[in-house]
Amino acid sequence: MKLFLIIFIFLTSVFAKEPKTLTCFIAKGFPPFQFEDEKNVVRGIDVEIAKLFNKHNTEGIKVELRAMKWSDAIGTLLYTNKGDCIWGMEITKKRVKLFEMTMPLYERVSTLFVLKKSDYKSIDELQNKIIGDDKDSDMSNYLKSKDLRVAVVKTKEESFKSLMSGKFAAISAPYRVGIYLSKKLKTPIRVLKKHKKGRGVSVATKSEDIRKLIESGLKEIPKHELDKALKSY
Repeated sequence: MKLFLIIFIFLTSVFAKEPKTLTCFIAKGFPPFQFEDEKNVVRGIDVEIAKLFNKHNTEGIKVELRAMKWSDAIGTLLYTNKGDCIWGMEITKKRVKLFEMTMPLYERVSTLFVLKKSDYKSIDELQNKIIGDDKDSDMSNYLKSKDLRVAVVKTKEESFKSLMSGKFAAISAPYRVGIYLSKKLKTPIRVLKKHKKGRGVSVATKSEDIRKLIESGLKEIPKHELDKALKSY
């Protein structure tokens, strides 16, 4: 009997199914949602949610996050087989046509910020000024509809520093991003315009099967733990 148990344990350990690891991309410079710190460690709200996914999902799936430039993340997922998903992507009509997207995890609200000490009172006063753009956001689309000048930089922190230096008269960013950077860089800002509705944020993949697996795991995260992660930064 003992010999049988030993053989059984050995065989189950040898032939047990290895947990599936999914490589998911995040942005390098999008605090407080996803970013690399000074030690190149990935951090942020989306990272905390990924940790909860790994902790609670019962499908035997583990998510491994890899930070890169946002445009590179989109291109790599679309045109190569080097990754499985993008973790923390805002849902848009265009992206829904390109990707399989999970249920939204939370919302980001598109906002236009100016320095607190500035005299700007309306968007019309920004004519002929340069605005740091949040590409593909609701605010970005609105600014372009008003024929305002926008400029795209690599990271939101770089955009914020351009606001501080006077290169940009205003910057477009999710509300939480602006508030986080204002505190980090000790520079008071104020809201010039805030979009009425937020955009849902989800996990994007090219595979329907992977989308279903991730969505199933996300639903297993206890609400109180998800709420805590959303307030972690």
